[in-house]
Amino acid sequence: MHMLVKRSIACVFAAGAVAAAPVAFSGTASAEPWGCTTTPVVGTSAFSECAGDGWHRVHITCWNWWGSSGGFYERWGNPAFGRQQSWSSCDVPFSLRSWNVTF
Repeated sequence: MHMLVKRSIACVFAAGAVAAAPVAFSGTASAEPWGCTTTPVVGTSAFSECAGDGWHRVHITCWNWWGSSGGFYERWGNPAFGRQQSWSSCDVPFSLRSWNVTF
């Protein structure tokens, strides 16, 4: 019984190490750009722009006035590089809920 407990504890630690390895050693494919801003436009759309080089895109959420899928939906803009802008818009005017930039 004592040996079974030792083996069980060893298996738990080994499984934890295997599960934590992808998180500990994961990296990004490209560097995050610096100086990023996201600007809303008339409560309907938003755009992102970064001062440094790197891939980014705008991410917005819009109020879902006609459905029942949680009250809002998400949209992502086109991928952009460097100072290029990434745009995205809601389906209904003045339904913009939140906006941010993703890398």
